[in-house]
Amino acid sequence: MSNGIVPFQELRDANLIIDAIYEGGNKGNLSDDVIGKLMKTGNSGGFRLKLNKNRDPAYLVLYTSGEDINWPDEINKETGTVTYFGDNRTAGTELKNTKKKGNQQLEYIWGLDKANDWSQLPIFMFKKSPTINSSRSVQFIGLLVPHIIGESSESLLTAIWRTDEKGNRFQNYEARFSILNTGEDIIYREWLDALINSPDDSDKFAPKVWLKYKRKNAITKKMVLEAPNEIYVRSKEAQIFFDSKTEEKMMEIIINHFSDDPYRFESLAVELVSTMDNNFHFEKTRKVKDGGRDAIGYYSIGINSNKVNLPCILEAKCYQTTNAVGVKETSRFISRLQYDEFGVFITTSFLGRQAYKEIIEDKKRILILTGTDIIKILKKSYITSEKKLISYLANF
Repeated sequence: MSNGIVPFQELRDANLIIDAIYEGGNKGNLSDDVIGKLMKTGNSGGFRLKLNKNRDPAYLVLYTSGEDINWPDEINKETGTVTYFGDNRTAGTELKNTKKKGNQQLEYIWGLDKANDWSQLPIFMFKKSPTINSSRSVQFIGLLVPHIIGESSESLLTAIWRTDEKGNRFQNYEARFSILNTGEDIIYREWLDALINSPDDSDKFAPKVWLKYKRKNAITKKMVLEAPNEIYVRSKEAQIFFDSKTEEKMMEIIINHFSDDPYRFESLAVELVSTMDNNFHFEKTRKVKDGGRDAIGYYSIGINSNKVNLPCILEAKCYQTTNAVGVKETSRFISRLQYDEFGVFITTSFLGRQAYKEIIEDKKRILILTGTDIIKILKKSYITSEKKLISYLANF
């Protein structure tokens, strides 16, 4: 292996290394598949179950292409969490009656079927990551568990309703996991082989964090593979980066929708921030003489009636993505912040480097949301197409 890439011909004996790329073949057919050879599973599908010698589940592999805009699987490496959608993605099939039985397997993982307890089944996740040599190459994301710090287990598997283009309603699962922090431990091939051939003795080859998880059937913060972003001043490209032409078009639709009256964008901005985190509570200010505050409110922290409300203000700018927000606009906003307030600055565009740098270096308490962030928030609400966005914007 070199530069974090495992060649196709070495897959059968390879260990699993976080973020390593495992190269596919280049024959142009299913024989190019990586996961089937690396994990000894089937060669297609998002859910790939491997049985042990006793015909019991040995482990489960989850695969995402990251390309289905209607079902936006998300890997958040900063928080060490994964959102993964089940396999009932079209109308006409019951929730669990899918070809690969993926949704049924999710129920087993969450203990919804007493006869099948998969709560301690190893779950390995891979994501499509094309290389020069093969479009079928994948990246290893990590070892998943059905727990997230601070959230109840039952809240992590949700049956959600969707409607197709013909108006047919159907359900699918949204599942959320944490990525275990295996630290310096490599997931050795010996563990994978033992899970298949000698399951009773497999623990001797398992990562330490997995053994700790098995004992507790719970996780602590140290057990989660969090990787905070150390880049505090985002580049222009990072602030207005879009994964697809569809996302670029969606941003264009937003800007055009408010082009006749940019002040109307403030209502959408409030909705977006509140959708991102429902601990935000805002009221819009009057259009005339708003004092540089498009909305005022607070952020609520605490449990039940034992809460602290942190005052905050919001400023919204609907600009073309080629038009930077400069020092003049951000300085005006900063001057309106009172000593006990923090700010939220949201724009369809991006902050110029000097404006962004001054906010960070002066340690101003301002949350910056740009074009990239807006699209991510919309995707979290399953607004993933031009048609859905146009319908959504009709409310503003």
